[in-house]
Amino acid sequence: MSPEQALGRETDGRTDVWSLGVMLFEMLTGELPFRGEAEPALVYSIVNEEPELARNLRKDAPPQIERLIEKALTKGVGKRYQSMEDLLRELEEIGDRLELGIKRRVITLRRRTRRRLLRFGVPAAIIAAVVLLLIVFQPFEIDIRPRTKEVIAQENSMAIMYFENMEDPEDSNKTAEMMTSLLTTGLGGSEYIKVLSRQRVQDILEQLGKGDREAADRTTASEVAKRAGVNWAMTGTVIQTEPNLVVTADIWHTMTGEVRATQRITGEKGEDIFTAVDKLIRGFREDLALPEAGLGRKVADVTTHSESAYRYYLEGQDLFRNWAFDQAAQSQRQALELDSTFAMAYLELARNIWVLNLDAKILELQSAIARAVQYSDKVSQKEKLYIDAWNNSFSGRHRDAIAAFQRITTLDPDEKEAWYQIAEQYRIYLGQYEDAILHYRRVLELDSLDVLAYNMVAACYSFVGEVENAVWAANKLTSIIPDASDGYDMLAWIYAAHGRIDEAIELWEKCREIEEGDLWENHMLANLGRSYLLKRDYAKAKAAYGAILTGAEQLDRMAGRRYLAYIPAYRGKLDETMQLLDKMFAADQLEEKKDEGKYVLRALIHMERGNLESALEDIQTAIRIREVGGQKPMFENDLVVSRFIEDPLIWRAFHVYFLAAGGNVEQADRMIRALEAEHPDREALTESYRWALGVLELAKGNTSAAVARLERALEKVKSAGFIPGEKDAHIRFFLAKAYLESGNPASAEAELEMLLSAYDTDRVIFGLWTARAYYLLGMACEELERSSEAVTQYQEFMEVWKDADPELQGEVADARQRLAKLKNSG
Repeated sequence: MSPEQALGRETDGRTDVWSLGVMLFEMLTGELPFRGEAEPALVYSIVNEEPELARNLRKDAPPQIERLIEKALTKGVGKRYQSMEDLLRELEEIGDRLELGIKRRVITLRRRTRRRLLRFGVPAAIIAAVVLLLIVFQPFEIDIRPRTKEVIAQENSMAIMYFENMEDPEDSNKTAEMMTSLLTTGLGGSEYIKVLSRQRVQDILEQLGKGDREAADRTTASEVAKRAGVNWAMTGTVIQTEPNLVVTADIWHTMTGEVRATQRITGEKGEDIFTAVDKLIRGFREDLALPEAGLGRKVADVTTHSESAYRYYLEGQDLFRNWAFDQAAQSQRQALELDSTFAMAYLELARNIWVLNLDAKILELQSAIARAVQYSDKVSQKEKLYIDAWNNSFSGRHRDAIAAFQRITTLDPDEKEAWYQIAEQYRIYLGQYEDAILHYRRVLELDSLDVLAYNMVAACYSFVGEVENAVWAANKLTSIIPDASDGYDMLAWIYAAHGRIDEAIELWEKCREIEEGDLWENHMLANLGRSYLLKRDYAKAKAAYGAILTGAEQLDRMAGRRYLAYIPAYRGKLDETMQLLDKMFAADQLEEKKDEGKYVLRALIHMERGNLESALEDIQTAIRIREVGGQKPMFENDLVVSRFIEDPLIWRAFHVYFLAAGGNVEQADRMIRALEAEHPDREALTESYRWALGVLELAKGNTSAAVARLERALEKVKSAGFIPGEKDAHIRFFLAKAYLESGNPASAEAELEMLLSAYDTDRVIFGLWTARAYYLLGMACEELERSSEAVTQYQEFMEVWKDADPELQGEVADARQRLAKLKNSG
């Protein structure tokens, strides 16, 4: 019954189009598009509700067919195909596009049968459409494909749901979780069965609004299976654990409810959970008539022989997912104390240390990944590929890492973690943001609630200048977690990176309200202070930075003190900055802390005053602080520290700069050679090294070489970090200087406009340089004979440095003279 029939309206051939749409939907998915327990409910559904998307019920449905069915089932007759001939014509075109050779056979059918079929009142187009669908989709289990391992695996595709623990409903000892995880690992070893990963099941449960640790009823399990495109579900119950383990489990078809296999395992007294899982796997292998290939190894041989170690391992994974990385690492260490050959616990420990950016633990990371590789014969095929991928990544072989992660997605196209890590390799290490976006979008296809993927794709869109798409992703993030600051924070970063500072400030104020009293409130205060400083609202910048000093965290207070010193430094007030720094060093000493950022700022001021010896002394102190580990906890709000967290060469590069700028070019050259000797793989060297090469060439007067080096540094920096526009202002500044000195004012203008359009941290940290960007931009515009723009930039520069100390007045005076000349000539 079509909607117009249900409403008692006039019908015509377009009603037959609707009926065919219903038939095609059922043939394609095995279900009716509209349902109701009684006729009134069914009529209501037909008139008012939209059918579920066919791809949600059948993953291999081509989008062309899905769109055809949707159009046939449109409720308004005017929007449907206007005749069967129209529908058939599109079916034939789809057949051609799918390269199935179907059109010729359909046309032949029409020619031979039209007259005879019409005698019985059945339009030939319906028969042709049915034949087409039979050929394309082989509904009703009509399978003409070869019986390959892949075909059998898809037929046996399964979601293993979280087991119920009757004895301990909270599953405090993780018995049910261990049973679920071990069965997933054990059955997943067969090439003849496709088992959803635990992550995939958890993601879908979250999308359904269910807890990922809840035992699922059959309705929920069916919905999980449908969304994942698998045929079978396993549900089970841990009936008791003492004095022996008793477990039951069923495998049943998610469409029909047919139970395919049932197992009940009663363990012997003293038998462990691994033995119980092995018994279940053997029973199900026999019930499902699966070959032994991939299922012959005991599950303990591909995990661990220690129940306690496995429990700590799962605990660590749960803590990692909840961002408790310190605790997660400790859980993996406890697992390894119990089983020193547990390969996956070594891998998880290495990942935790990497996320924490703990330089002091780098040897532990290297040891952990080496042990993971050493014992990788004790894991599943997929886990072995993960170990290979991470080993390549930690060793700097990022394209090899991508290849290994890609092999995982070939094994399991729904393995979200592998897609995510491919995107991360492209973003963090290779700076290929378009490729990163494609892979993050694949993650979001699998899990539409993945907040990290939305965060990262927003950043990448911002990097490539697609601001509307970046805003879309940040807004999606906000819609998923409206009571958290994450989405608003990312949106503010995007606006700030693209010059929309007032909108950014409004959002950061909102974030501060959300995070009031939390660690992240200081992060928002730092953002606000930076934004107000670059807007030249110095009173509000001072208030925001000053509020950080009242926090409970020592490191935040230490950072806040330095932030206050950036305000006079940006304005060229060197004496005031030095007086503040003296007070701040004393305060740091009382709290027994050393802040590398303050020493760098003081070194820059010494250089402005021509005091090279003092500048070198301070930068060497910063280097020593960095080399002993510095103050670099995860999520620490000090952006001076965190922005360079993966760049151990940063202050050594500045040492090269100070030597070169101070006229000691030969000594700077020797330092560069020393850096290269320590790091034979030049491609692995950071952007700071390349920046140092550039400023050294600039000091030598080799402007062409300086341009090449600094351009390479800028390319390198594009792959460092996820915050838009956080690490490039000082590089752009010197690149613009090199362009100007080499007679390329147009390129200088482009870099300086980019620098000044982004309200980012780099502009604040190196304010003594970046404030001069207005001055350089005025010079570039002047050389390009754009006098009015040059006038504006000189005025901006003079406004920023109107109270600058005498040491800096030379550039201010030159800007004033240039401005007067331009006004007189205009």
